[in-house]
Amino acid sequence: MKPILSFLFLLLYTISATASIRDGFYVGAGAARTHDQLKLNTTLLSTHFSMTNEADDGSTLGNLFVGFGNTSPSAFFLGGELGTNFPSHSVFINGRSALTMATVVSNTLKITDYLTFDLLPGYLIGQNLLVYGRAGIVYGSLTLKQPATPLVPGFNSSDTVCGGRFGLGTTFALDEHFGIGFDYYYTIYQQYKFTAVPNNTQFESNVSSNFFGLSLLYKIW
Repeated sequence: MKPILSFLFLLLYTISATASIRDGFYVGAGAARTHDQLKLNTTLLSTHFSMTNEADDGSTLGNLFVGFGNTSPSAFFLGGELGTNFPSHSVFINGRSALTMATVVSNTLKITDYLTFDLLPGYLIGQNLLVYGRAGIVYGSLTLKQPATPLVPGFNSSDTVCGGRFGLGTTFALDEHFGIGFDYYYTIYQQYKFTAVPNNTQFESNVSSNFFGLSLLYKIW
């Protein structure tokens, strides 16, 4: 496997291209794997008894993006990028204590990334390899669900949130118009607070996500 990967890397690196694929206006689409981590704190307001549960889950996403960039004569690159991820990704907590009585419930936190914006500072190596950092924000929503049980009422609550994200990436130019991108970034979302009135329980969620993506880019001009 390692010799094959080395050969592919060498092949991509030796293909000639006149400039970075991210120079000028470009569009792209890709697929990614996310690893989401959730810390959910629940507090029974009548007694102030609280409990914290943690969970992590993986999801497969698609993503679309548009961007514009420029490489200086000294090979330093700066770009901006708008994108979206789809569909949503979720984290599950099964068998959580309901706090109000001797029973358990389950919770799901669904994460939806409506819009992302990133700045990409980077450096062009040779003619076809661009390496860059990524720093930006995400605008989306968090939805907390709890199915009803015979003893505990359920709920479904959501709210819009923002988050910060940062990471690293590379782009290989295949020719003057097409390229392949590899990206990793870490996102931390705003804390989401919700009070379930029927069972007088307050929820506080802290969620973060690791994104590993592969994309195809097309340079328009």
